[in-house]
Amino acid sequence: MGFSDYLAAALELALPKTCAGCGAGGVVLCATCRQEWSAIPNQISTRIDPGIPVWSLGVLGGVRRRTIINLKERGRVDVIPYLGAVMRAAVEYLQARGEMDTNIILVPAPTKKSSAAARGGDVVTRVCYASGLTTVPVVHLSETGKDAVGLSAAERWRNRLGAVQIDEIKVKKLTGHVLVVDDVITTGATLKATIMVLTSRGVKIRGGLGWSNA
Repeated sequence: MGFSDYLAAALELALPKTCAGCGAGGVVLCATCRQEWSAIPNQISTRIDPGIPVWSLGVLGGVRRRTIINLKERGRVDVIPYLGAVMRAAVEYLQARGEMDTNIILVPAPTKKSSAAARGGDVVTRVCYASGLTTVPVVHLSETGKDAVGLSAAERWRNRLGAVQIDEIKVKKLTGHVLVVDDVITTGATLKATIMVLTSRGVKIRGGLGWSNA
């Protein structure tokens, strides 16, 4: 056993695991909560139509909501490998049904760079990478945009117009069809604004996928 193994064991004793979905002891994500996360992706409609198919892994609430909050706000990055596997399974399911291209490229939905830095990196991007699928983080939100929490659909749309910024170098890597991924899809405003920016650069969009929808 090397030093890193001893360190991991010591941290395990000092910081015992609890399920990120329900709080049960001794596990990162218990079998019941994993089952909740294993739901197949379903196509949904949003209040603001992004003009592409949009899928969600489930309605935001219960296990799904607690897991996302624990990951984003409480530093539970230990669930990232599990959610990465969930993402991959969802994409493969859609591919098996002929609804998704074989060589799809994941583009994480935009967030403010300051918000991502505060969390040690954008969690949606980290989960996309953990899926093992080709991932290109190419968009982010302007720091001047308002927090979308509490805004109406129309307000969210106005807030997102012009707020999505693109990396002009990385966008050249998007040579195939793209799937935009977000943690929670609400009105569809962020998704539509992202698609407008990407398509203006000639990017081909296959759809959007949310870990949840509200």
